This record gives sequence, C-alpha cells and structure tokens, in this order.
Amino acid sequence: MNMNFEDIVPVRFTEGKLLLLDQTRLPGEEVYIEMETKEDVWDAIYKLKVRGAPAIGVAAAYGLYISVRDLKVHYPVKVKNKGFMAQKKVVKAVDGISF
Repeated sequence: MNMNFEDIVPVRFTEGKLLLLDQTRLPGEEVYIEMETKEDVWDAIYKLKVRGAPAIGVAAAYGLYISVRDLKVHYPVKVKNKGFMAQKKVVKAVDGISF
C-alpha cells in the first residue's frame, strides 16, 4: 500500500462526527475510528490509538462536548437551578461549534 503521509490527518470532523486516526494501525493501514461516546474517546486515548498533544487535546475536548451534550437528555430544561441553567447555556453554545 502506497500512503501519501502529507494527506494523513489524525483528527477529522465530518457530518457532525469525530473521526480519529487509529495510530496503532500505522504505518500499514490508514483506519479512522468514529467517536460516538465519551467512553470511546477515553478508550482511544488510553489505548494510544490517538497520539500527540494536539490530537489528544481535540479528542478530550470532544469527549467533554459529548458529556455536556448528553446532559440535555438526562436533565429536563424545566429545572430552575442556577447551576443547571449555566450548564444549559454551555450545551447551547457547544451545539453550534463546528470544525
């Protein structure tokens, strides 16, 4: 397999999904794994599937985003607690972020 290493990107964000290059498969294969849950992100970092400070930082931030996004599912918006209202604003702000 002839790889062009200039085209290899460790982190991709397409169609609202984070794809990480599985660096344990290099140099023989170029395989991207989809991050669907915060546990997926943790596993990728822990098992060194994602390497390098910038890529790990992006993956960790995405794991945090998933955690905050999922708060909408677990806590109804009708709660009037100030702390929760701040979380609601964070979720709203993060939902609009694209890479």
